[in-house]
Amino acid sequence: VLNTLPTNGAHPCHVSVSPIDPLLVVSNYSGGSLVLYSTNKDGSLAKQEDFLQFDRSSINKERQQHSHIHSAFFSPDGKFVYVSDLGGDLIYKIAVKQEQAAYKFQIVDEIKVKAGGGPRHLAISADGRRLYAVLELTGEIEVLENSKDQWHSKQLIPIYKEGFVGEQGAGDIKLSADGKFIYATNRGESNEIVVYAVGKQGLLTTVQIESVNGVSPRNVQLSPQGRWVLVSNQITGALSLFGRDVKTGKLTAMPVSI
Repeated sequence: VLNTLPTNGAHPCHVSVSPIDPLLVVSNYSGGSLVLYSTNKDGSLAKQEDFLQFDRSSINKERQQHSHIHSAFFSPDGKFVYVSDLGGDLIYKIAVKQEQAAYKFQIVDEIKVKAGGGPRHLAISADGRRLYAVLELTGEIEVLENSKDQWHSKQLIPIYKEGFVGEQGAGDIKLSADGKFIYATNRGESNEIVVYAVGKQGLLTTVQIESVNGVSPRNVQLSPQGRWVLVSNQITGALSLFGRDVKTGKLTAMPVSI
């Protein structure tokens, strides 16, 4: 351990590291806040640079009485952070500005998602024009596209099989390195991973739906060469391994649980 600093908010649940600056961002879920830290060359935390408190709500009275900041992802160029507020049904686009020796947050846009959807995690296209937002509460992906500095909802697609009825709990989403496929998990009573092909206009087509062979798939990762997919199952406490065909995007479950 090099050092520690407080997050000044309850249930910090996500960390993102800037691709261009010595910075990282932490999302406080229950606290409904976002924290910016600078880092030292040895990787230790230098200091808290900025703090944003959110106070928004939406239509789900059980889960959306106030802001729940679930994740914050840097844009590919590192200039912006896209922050998912499950409680407010909003994705905030936030610039990180350097002022002399300090860094500050600046909210530049608020992107609305489906009411009651509850945005959790997202993936960003390489050109930064499209967001693929996981909606935890409805078990869907919403495709959002920027045109002339305005964000538009282009598609809603389920993270479950046709006819599924049960508790939703959409978990994580990853975009393959070539931008051709998306992988998303659904927890709740589904416990599946879904593979989507990304079309020329950025819209999604379902390719495959597979059981994760576990309960509550909270996170999904592609290996550096894209040949493997790992799924971490929170409640069963195990990793599931899938082989991945890099051409078709399809998955094959491996007979191993870690």
